[in-house]
Amino acid sequence: MKPSALYILFLSALGCEPSDKGGSGPGSGGSDSGVQGDSADPDDTAAADDTAAADDTAAVDDTGEPEVSLRTISAGWGHTCTLSDEGAVSCWGYEEHGQTLPPSPVFTQLTGGHLHTCGLQPDQAISCWGYDLDGESTPPSGQYLQVDSGGDHTCARNLDGEVVCWGGLNDYGELSPPEGIFTDIGGGWFHACGMNIDGYIRCWGADGEGQASPPPVPFVSMGVGFWNGCGIDAAGAMTCWGSDNFGQSSPPPGVYKAVAGGEFHNCGILDTNKVVCWGWNEQGQCDPPDDEFVSISLGGIHSCGLTTEGEQLCWGDDSFGQVQP
Repeated sequence: MKPSALYILFLSALGCEPSDKGGSGPGSGGSDSGVQGDSADPDDTAAADDTAAADDTAAVDDTGEPEVSLRTISAGWGHTCTLSDEGAVSCWGYEEHGQTLPPSPVFTQLTGGHLHTCGLQPDQAISCWGYDLDGESTPPSGQYLQVDSGGDHTCARNLDGEVVCWGGLNDYGELSPPEGIFTDIGGGWFHACGMNIDGYIRCWGADGEGQASPPPVPFVSMGVGFWNGCGIDAAGAMTCWGSDNFGQSSPPPGVYKAVAGGEFHNCGILDTNKVVCWGWNEQGQCDPPDDEFVSISLGGIHSCGLTTEGEQLCWGDDSFGQVQP
């Protein structure tokens, strides 16, 4: 089944319909994926400045098995993946198209899309798996610094900081990034954004909700949702643009360290390392646990993060088992 058709069927069950135009239903506006990112952190997740201290000893859990130390968590539309410090990938959730079945190579970065997943290998080549009808799992050859998936498309920064995109149908120009050098990138459903060396964000692709029209001010970090985007300035203040049908572009006040975008919601890490979320909350995707986090990544209707204790936690919709591995 074509991804867009599956997406429409799923949203129809919720009484919604995906659109690049404004409206009042859950599918008419909306949100990194994952992921991502989200200050020019190379991972798909939105990473806070503080990270948990590394431990040279091998921890053991209650079963006597060695614990796995996690580097990254990335939420796709209906699936979730983690990347260990050793570069091993583990995925769970919706798996009809193989998006939860990673190949054998080790990876250094990870990003989940609609029905596909991509990762950056130690040699800086990109490998993708899952649905590939529109070429979303067929990345170009070459070496890259960062990779981030949107809906059915993915973009990557090469060694010169230039952006290349693939997959999807390019109906809205989501595969046509502007020229220039970027320090961070993030993918939305039919658009993508990049931050240049001066901190200004440039977006391309669909702009029916204003999601590709960020304010002309410098930022230090950004997160791209399905239908909107958010940026954090040097003082930690959050500004969002794009669809605001469910309040996803109206963040609560606070001093932020990181932000990530989902379908119709966003989450951010405060300077206290606590997570706060806003927007559509039908499935509890905006109700994070009261833990401290070092990174977050948002899928369609679920949210995930890595805590300061190195634990993976997800909340929200679990229709495909994307919350609990």
